[in-house]
Amino acid sequence: MYPIITYHRDEQRRDIFRSWLDGRPQLDEDLLIERAFYYSKNEQHGVYSGVAYLRAFSQQIDASDADLWLIVIGGRLTLRLSNGDEITATAEDSLVIPRGAQFALHSEAGTRVWFSAYQPEAIADGHSDAPPFSLAAGHATAQPFKVDADVELGLIDGPAADLISSAERPTVHRRVLYLSADGKFSVGIWQATPYTRRQAAFGDYELMYPVQGEIELSNALGESFVYGPGQGVAVNRGVSNAWHSTGLVKKIYSKISV
Repeated sequence: MYPIITYHRDEQRRDIFRSWLDGRPQLDEDLLIERAFYYSKNEQHGVYSGVAYLRAFSQQIDASDADLWLIVIGGRLTLRLSNGDEITATAEDSLVIPRGAQFALHSEAGTRVWFSAYQPEAIADGHSDAPPFSLAAGHATAQPFKVDADVELGLIDGPAADLISSAERPTVHRRVLYLSADGKFSVGIWQATPYTRRQAAFGDYELMYPVQGEIELSNALGESFVYGPGQGVAVNRGVSNAWHSTGLVKKIYSKISV
């Protein structure tokens, strides 16, 4: 059984971690990443997520080789786009960087990010030692952008009725902000009124970042965890979990569907 994964702001562990830049496994040689740790990694599906501490860095990136969602939890990132626009992200901001995007990246020393990355091509091409989300070759489909949690949402169907154990079914709104070229990686905003859902397992890898309200998630062992604004939580594909909320919940999320 895989756990519900809590992302820690003060994570100090260091893992053998493939570079965003050139794939060298030794972080001592990496220009951007000083320390990093995977919370979730499935090379077969091209799924990588975790936390990274960044060095002082300033360099032009020719093309991102992965679809990325970054949540800044400390420090500052600045991106200068190919059209001349500039994006600055500080604590609690999040960024979407599409595969193939071209930009100049500047990071302050000690900047920390949570990340969700989708890059299946290395496995599909038989290069299992390739970096999971190097800033290398790719084909741009969109510019990087900062996520706006206040964007207007649209009404969608909620969870299946047979999964709802609360008296009221939730009213659910969502807006997909980014979808990868193959349709498997998405970033969006999701909002729901209070409800309780019984244990169920789903076919997506999801990293969620609540911006309003609290979520109680319980695993199949009966362990419960409560998450609120500013916390990160991941539920891996096939992990059975139950949901309970007592107020309006809004979250930014990334999903990888395989």
